[in-house]
Amino acid sequence: MKFDFGLPQWTPIWAFSNLLFTSAAEEAFFRHYLQRRLHKRMPPALAIIIVGVLFGLAHFAGGPIFMILAALAGIGYGTIYYLTGGKLLAAILIHFGFNLTHLILFSYPLPL
Repeated sequence: MKFDFGLPQWTPIWAFSNLLFTSAAEEAFFRHYLQRRLHKRMPPALAIIIVGVLFGLAHFAGGPIFMILAALAGIGYGTIYYLTGGKLLAAILIHFGFNLTHLILFSYPLPL
């Protein structure tokens, strides 16, 4: 088996669309909309956990293990959002970095 360690030609297109339509959209909804509103009604840790679980449930198409991992990631993104004083860009960049790392480490290199 031989491995190809290069990234596919579509990586820049994937990165652009993932940044805008996945990372930014999800963080705007889950952190900037939901978490911020829940934080006004409950302790920050509880708001982060609730929104993290909802984030995991939103990824149900990936199956139960993926939902759990997404919930944990969502708790991480929520924690970053909270610790930066509600800086949405911080959560977006961490989310995007995680997605990009996942693409590179788990999708490539592909066996030829």
